[in-house]
Amino acid sequence: MLTLKGKHEEFTRVASEHLKRVLEKELRDFDDLKLSGPAPSPLAKAETFYRYQIILRTARMTRLSRCLSGIKDKAELPKDISLIIDIDPVNMF
Repeated sequence: MLTLKGKHEEFTRVASEHLKRVLEKELRDFDDLKLSGPAPSPLAKAETFYRYQIILRTARMTRLSRCLSGIKDKAELPKDISLIIDIDPVNMF
């Protein structure tokens, strides 16, 4: 699960859509990849931050985690947007 966090909702939403396009391009070799989102997090605003999530599912999680480590730089997200990569999320909040 990928979570994008930012102080402005519209910027965070646009950044999450941009990241989805980058993921689709960079992870096209994953035949079984299921990509859901981006969507507002169940707790969309926490403290002063808006959060959007992208959920990734595949049988090859080890390979996916290696790929995701390089995607953070390729995505070129704005400096005020944080990207949190959680390979094995316990809960969605």
